[in-house]
Amino acid sequence: MSGEPQLDLAEAAAGAIAEVLSGLGISAVEVGKPGIVPRGSNPLEILPMPAVISKVAYVGGVSGGNVFATTVSGANQIAAAMGAGNDTADPDLSDLAKSAFEEAANQMLSSAAGATGAAIGRTVDIGPPTTAVVTSAPNVADMASQHTTRVSLTLAGETCLFVQLIPQSFVMRMTAALQDSDLYAYDEDSLGGPTLDDGWVHETLLRLDAELGTARLTADEVLGLQSGAVVVLDRAVDDPIELFVNGVPYGAGRLLLDDGTWAVKIEELMTPQDPHEGTDTAAHVEASEAVADDSTGDHGQEGSS
Repeated sequence: MSGEPQLDLAEAAAGAIAEVLSGLGISAVEVGKPGIVPRGSNPLEILPMPAVISKVAYVGGVSGGNVFATTVSGANQIAAAMGAGNDTADPDLSDLAKSAFEEAANQMLSSAAGATGAAIGRTVDIGPPTTAVVTSAPNVADMASQHTTRVSLTLAGETCLFVQLIPQSFVMRMTAALQDSDLYAYDEDSLGGPTLDDGWVHETLLRLDAELGTARLTADEVLGLQSGAVVVLDRAVDDPIELFVNGVPYGAGRLLLDDGTWAVKIEELMTPQDPHEGTDTAAHVEASEAVADDSTGDHGQEGSS
């Protein structure tokens, strides 16, 4: 460990990303040393363009976020590992490849958040990722961050960057937590150098949302809502509801009661080969009897519930 809490955290989070890539079958990943980006500098300025950038913001009272960026060729390689079947040498990123890359980025950035939470002894929740193909380096430090760290990764010769945006209050908490932390275990054979104890990746918490339906209202209609008002959603009672994991479409199911608690019976799951279509869960969930708890418990009027 470096003794700098931001750098120690960045190293562990980058190691988590490397582990996810390794799990996808991408073994040729090299992780560089973390560095602190000077304030006022663009952390993505060293990335070759065009590039593909995915970022997530911390939610639940913690500002900041994580960013993963790579070249288009690197994104195509990751999409291919997700089963998108695209040409890794393609100079462009197809819609299918972009969807597959975003799914992989969601896994990587969720794991990085899990490493962050494990290191400081606090759950770090993230919002859904936003992904864009850019031709010039945007300023990603727009999440109210006061400290920025950067780690370079090389994926089969392609440059990748992991950027962490951290507020001052978070740095103070990390300093206190890391001074007493025994969570780090060094494994010289690991892609990421210092890693967390075995098994933490599989215990990383992801948010499962069940969307019962949506409604579009004008501003006047919203302002005119009163307690007891009924807003009609765009789904019938027996229509399937959509499932999202960390904001990314995951599948569909049916709402039911399980011992007096709302639950969802999963009927379809998305696949990397075609992110816009689900497949019968018989291929994924034995006898299609998996029941997932509805983590939101809310019935919204605009957006998901």
